[in-house]
Amino acid sequence: MDYIELIVKYQTSSEVEISEVIVAKLGEIGYESFTEEENTIKAYIQSNDFSFENASITLSNIENTTVELSFSNIEKQNWNAVWESNFKPVYIGKNCLIRAPFHNDLPKVDYEIVIEPKMSFGTGHHETTSLMAEYVLANDFSNLTVLDMGCGTGILAILASMKNASEVTAIDYDEWSYENTVENLERNNITNGIVMQGDFDVIQDLCFDVILANINRNILSQHAQDFYNSTNSNGFIYLSGFYNKDLDYIKEIYEKVGFTFVDNIEKNNWNAAKFKKN
Repeated sequence: MDYIELIVKYQTSSEVEISEVIVAKLGEIGYESFTEEENTIKAYIQSNDFSFENASITLSNIENTTVELSFSNIEKQNWNAVWESNFKPVYIGKNCLIRAPFHNDLPKVDYEIVIEPKMSFGTGHHETTSLMAEYVLANDFSNLTVLDMGCGTGILAILASMKNASEVTAIDYDEWSYENTVENLERNNITNGIVMQGDFDVIQDLCFDVILANINRNILSQHAQDFYNSTNSNGFIYLSGFYNKDLDYIKEIYEKVGFTFVDNIEKNNWNAAKFKKN
């Protein structure tokens, strides 16, 4: 499947972090991953879902900001070269390293995850992936069943398995992410993992002790009840993909369906939250 790279160049006099506004707006219309440079954001979406007009309308009328848009097609066979030229090893805290196979001679850590990211979201560079990995590192997953919903590269499922989860299930609707997660679980010698391609219909009859969902605010809010139904009693759900300002909104929705808020962590205006099902 081919992807479109949308290049957003912007100028602003706003005091608000405009790059975050642009990323949030594009995330709401289906863009899956982003890279940032000075006054430029590159956003990626499946070619079948791309509409230049939709992107233009979405990014119009941002206060005190002008944007210039262009786009190009990225063929699947070229994506590895793109990532290899940009992908740097990532440390989560002091004891977790996320790296690609071509990174060598790095300091040893307790948890070393090797991924070939391709087009899939979730390399550890983005704040939300980092926040979720921090949660996994800080909590005991021993003998628990874990769902990584919207798994991207499979990083969180891999880390949960390394934290002694009894079984990890990784689900993503995107074929590329599904294939990438299968490869990455095998690359990291994960033998207790199940990878499925699909959406929330896949988990209708399944329940887990822990759910990890790093998606986006809209999807998280729309499927709070689905997540509640798929969480075992006394189980936990960890959420990310939303900004600090959205925490109260997420809390309200998840408490309404029956979850109890436990705590949250934040990084560069992004947030992650932990809830319990009583």
